[in-house]
Amino acid sequence: MDHSDARSTIEHILTQLGEPIEDPDEDPQATHLDLDIGPRTFSITQSPGLLTSSRNTGTTGAVLWKITPHIARWLLSANNPLRSAGLFSPTSTTVVELGCGISGLLGLTLAPEVKQYILTDQPYISKLLHQNLSANTHTQQPTKSRPASHQKQRLKAAAATSAPIFKPLDWETDSPSHLLTSLSLPHSSPSLVIACDCIYNDHLIPSFISTCIDLATPTTTSQSVLPHQPPTIFLIAQQLRSQDILQAWLEAFMRHFTVWRVPGEGLSEELGEGKGFVVH
Repeated sequence: MDHSDARSTIEHILTQLGEPIEDPDEDPQATHLDLDIGPRTFSITQSPGLLTSSRNTGTTGAVLWKITPHIARWLLSANNPLRSAGLFSPTSTTVVELGCGISGLLGLTLAPEVKQYILTDQPYISKLLHQNLSANTHTQQPTKSRPASHQKQRLKAAAATSAPIFKPLDWETDSPSHLLTSLSLPHSSPSLVIACDCIYNDHLIPSFISTCIDLATPTTTSQSVLPHQPPTIFLIAQQLRSQDILQAWLEAFMRHFTVWRVPGEGLSEELGEGKGFVVH
């Protein structure tokens, strides 16, 4: 095959593949990602090797999946329904994230705006998660669109006032009530529970929903329960893979919770209609 034929063959292959990857967060094989989320740049280290290992109790938390940066940017947008409703308060809002993975990206994004942000996942992600939390709460880099000196000062101040914390939580073996008690929340539930790309296995659906029920139910060692405890809001974001698994989760979840799907006009362009994502 001469050079012209080889070039023609390559061009034909490329036309079948469509557009090349533009953002590294689309590639779970990368070991390092730099992500611009609002005015901040986050440097995330991930472990493709752990993802493909034979670990019995799961490996999907070892990398950052594509939907998470999109959700982080959407949560910062002015048209986000949670933001426009005033849910994010530095004096009263507690957020629990289920299945946070190694990046802690959503916690890093929202923690400066809420009273407490708790990241949860299986213990195996702890070492790399803490590495990413440390790297991004002390040495965040400014984006190019803002003056470096001003932005560095502001980012350091935000990191100093609020940082996410990690608590191990296995849906199949652990009780969320112990989590809430350890966080001095034994009589109330979190304001918001976030789960991002966690529903990929029908085997985990019952334990995931059981964990959600426990988090949404105020618990107390006495007979008194706070009479004005507002309901917990759940934000469940998924990349569409298996329609059967998504439908199984939705049917089971609706037996215990009232569910709305966020319409396309309420989402960002990255998450909108036809992008392959769904947010409830």
